[in-house]
Amino acid sequence: DCGIAIVSTCPKFGGDNSYNTYLWLYEDDGISPCGSWPLIAENDDSYGSSCSTISFPTTDGSRYLIRVGGYDSDRGDFRLALVTIAPPPPPPCQCTSGQILFEDDFNRAVLDPKWTIKGIADRAGINTLPYRGDNPSAYTRYGDVIVETSDAIPAGDVPDACLNIWVQRGSYDYFPYSEDPDTFFENLYLEYLSSDDVNWLVIQIYLGGDTPGEIFTDSFTLPPDALHNGLKLRLRQDGGSGDLFDWWHFDDVNVCTTATMAPSERPSLAPSTSSAPSTAPSTSSAPSTSPSTSWAPSSAPSTSSAPSSAPSTSSA
Repeated sequence: DCGIAIVSTCPKFGGDNSYNTYLWLYEDDGISPCGSWPLIAENDDSYGSSCSTISFPTTDGSRYLIRVGGYDSDRGDFRLALVTIAPPPPPPCQCTSGQILFEDDFNRAVLDPKWTIKGIADRAGINTLPYRGDNPSAYTRYGDVIVETSDAIPAGDVPDACLNIWVQRGSYDYFPYSEDPDTFFENLYLEYLSSDDVNWLVIQIYLGGDTPGEIFTDSFTLPPDALHNGLKLRLRQDGGSGDLFDWWHFDDVNVCTTATMAPSERPSLAPSTSSAPSTAPSTSSAPSTSPSTSWAPSSAPSTSSAPSSAPSTSSA
């Protein structure tokens, strides 16, 4: 495994399109001739527009064929962007309760006051699902929605910080309170606001199109440009295929430091208001228009004005 690749004709990733593009992704299986490689993903419209995006895990030594076409034989000019994201493996994070900078177990009815929804309000919230017993968790669904910490996390005066989170890919077993994000453009991005207070950088991408119901209990050491007093976190779902489909669930989010903190240095963690779990979403704020920037991407867009059916070849 050598990371995650994103191919796109969307301006969000450095691509461009003058028509309604369609992407196909093929992988060399070591058996079939190039023109007959198995199709592993395809995408028509992304982010509510006529551009196309596919994100997929790559394997060292594998070869991929990217075909750019058009919906219903549409043709035109396009620029295909290739972005690779390979975060370093997360080292273990061990913190005590006296070193917590932020924490949330979502044991209440709505995301407020600790989190703000940016996008369509009913695409994020808190509910209780069978796999967590009586323990509520937060969710996003359907896509084009962001859940962002409402207040800044005071990380500017500590030498290091760890982020811990529980994430579960949805499963159809719990429909209509969950459903599997089953394609490569129904991903969940875990991101932080960097010290420039402008760019959101990727910590981890949880991919759609993999095992339904899979659970991730992750710990990440935050990079140096996350250690500032304006630190914020967000979870961003980039796509979905229907109103009650493509759910991601997350819980037990905390940011802590391994450094010893005197009681006077510890931030005040006001307890969240508790009430019976509900599927009601929290109040929405205006959508975020700032693009996401990956932690350490290598992007080299290629420009083409050839007919839209011309394939391009990529190696991991």
